[in-house]
Amino acid sequence: MRNACVRHEELKWCDEPGRLVVDLRKEGVPYIPVASRRTGKIRTSPPDMHVHPGLVEICYCVRGSLAFETPEREYSFLPGTVFTSRPDEPHRMKSNPKGLFVYRILVEVPPRGECFDVMDEKDSAYLAKSIIELPRRFVANTPALRKAFDALFVAYEAKEMPAPRRRMELKSRSLDILLACIDAASHSTVLRSNPAVRDCLQLMETSPQDEYDIDDMAKRAGMSRGNFIRAFKEASGLPPVAFLRSQRIRLAAKMLEKGTSVAAVALKLKFCSAQYFATVFKSETGISPKAYSKNLKSPKS
Repeated sequence: MRNACVRHEELKWCDEPGRLVVDLRKEGVPYIPVASRRTGKIRTSPPDMHVHPGLVEICYCVRGSLAFETPEREYSFLPGTVFTSRPDEPHRMKSNPKGLFVYRILVEVPPRGECFDVMDEKDSAYLAKSIIELPRRFVANTPALRKAFDALFVAYEAKEMPAPRRRMELKSRSLDILLACIDAASHSTVLRSNPAVRDCLQLMETSPQDEYDIDDMAKRAGMSRGNFIRAFKEASGLPPVAFLRSQRIRLAAKMLEKGTSVAAVALKLKFCSAQYFATVFKSETGISPKAYSKNLKSPKS
């Protein structure tokens, strides 16, 4: 792993083209010190491995195909997926390309015996336990989470709204986000319990350079082709062809980091040409393979 030193990340807020990072504590939501929206108009260097003391981080990917890292493993970060980290868990987004679209919140989970704002003890304990137990990665299959994030920022930007109404909207939308995450994580866990689909997902994640025939996988799973594709998409957030492509791009990024040439990466990962590989890589990550390699070599600002 490139980053051996783990640091405590300081909370920072900004409002600039392509990135909005706000402190919702100032807006009446005391347990969310950071809510952010990044819409892909900027590119920054990947962060170092870091922790958020006392905070659970929840990131929801709208567009992009990257990876999150913890000291133990790397997690694919695809459209429709959510990544969470514990308060004491080192992590980082492995790369930070221009085309990424991500929503993110940091949640301060109250200590045992204390409650979330305007909740009784039992409801608060349920919410705190559910947030802490969210999987590191899960798929949000319904539009509920995207709608909740969209609505949160609509409320935040509605400065003309009467202040009491706006505070209530922000509190309500924040809770909608947390409940949508809890629901999606529970649903995703059930879907991934399908052994046949889970095995196919794991094969593609561990060996994306191999070829995979959808009809063969469906036959092994005892499903029709259509049912297998639907089950796969429910479990991963993407149909098999798109999921395999995203895994190949993830592996391509690793190879580029090690200095492998664009042509060699394209050949290894079964792309018909280096030019086509470059086109797919840029569509998935928002940056060309050459620019990605150059960015890795540039000193961090």
